[in-house]
Amino acid sequence: RLLGALGEANEWGQMTLLEAVTRGLAVGANKQLTALEVEAMAERTLPRLQHGSPGVLLAAVNLLLLLLECRECGEEMAATIRRKLVPPIVTLLTPSSACPPELQWTLLRSLRLILAQPAHAALLQQAVRILFCRYHEPPYLKREKLQLLCLVVEQAPEAILAELGEYAREVDRSHAQAAIAAMAQCCLRQSSLVEPTVSLLSDLILAELVPQAGAAAQALRLLSRRHAGVQIESRVIATLIRLWPLLESTAAQAAVMALAAVNYNEHAGWLRSLDPLDLEPLLQGELLTALAAEDAMTLQAVAATLQ
Repeated sequence: RLLGALGEANEWGQMTLLEAVTRGLAVGANKQLTALEVEAMAERTLPRLQHGSPGVLLAAVNLLLLLLECRECGEEMAATIRRKLVPPIVTLLTPSSACPPELQWTLLRSLRLILAQPAHAALLQQAVRILFCRYHEPPYLKREKLQLLCLVVEQAPEAILAELGEYAREVDRSHAQAAIAAMAQCCLRQSSLVEPTVSLLSDLILAELVPQAGAAAQALRLLSRRHAGVQIESRVIATLIRLWPLLESTAAQAAVMALAAVNYNEHAGWLRSLDPLDLEPLLQGELLTALAAEDAMTLQAVAATLQ
């Protein structure tokens, strides 16, 4: 009955009615619905996806997603809902849309919560490119899109990695560093991207772009810890060591030390040349860890010789 009054209500009234029904379903009322009731509610809500108000659109999306979770929602109706959910979302996120950036940010935040649920992870499978960043967009929109690209990386891994690689070379250092961090997060969700990602990060470091090099060192450290088979070329680590005094982030400097410690035999001279008293506590811990590893290797060699 509430949804039947949507046609007689104004914009705010429609939002209120949709939210009221959504709250009712969220507390467990959807378990009492029959297949006919679910179908009737969906048919009355779907036209709201064509509404010009982003608020009405988001309220309708929330209600339809709850209807998808009903046990009585048939496969045909579920397919219809999913097919009709995507176009209005894409329309609001297009650059030519009249939707202001603030409302687009709200929509992206809502999408992050939706796509984080396994049941709706493939919602934007055919529209992943709408999440690609554009140069003129505000930084807060770009950050949200990077988070969403990490969530949907299984849908188009190669395209997303290539796009992140383009962002990593941008002049905007904060966006470039965020893109590099997103590349590492994508690898944690899609292991097939590890090798090409390591290659991209190595190229950034060899180009000696200092802001990108620091972020790339942190990403390589994360990948080397999560994936035992990651191989980093010696010349890449040598470049990081040369750039080490120029890195602004202590975390980036610590990542370089950790990478050098992995290939300790090749970079032992540089690690021993560092004075712990001149370093910050975080760097002191990394240096002592590397030197302790050397002592452990020495003890193992002695024990093997005695045996």
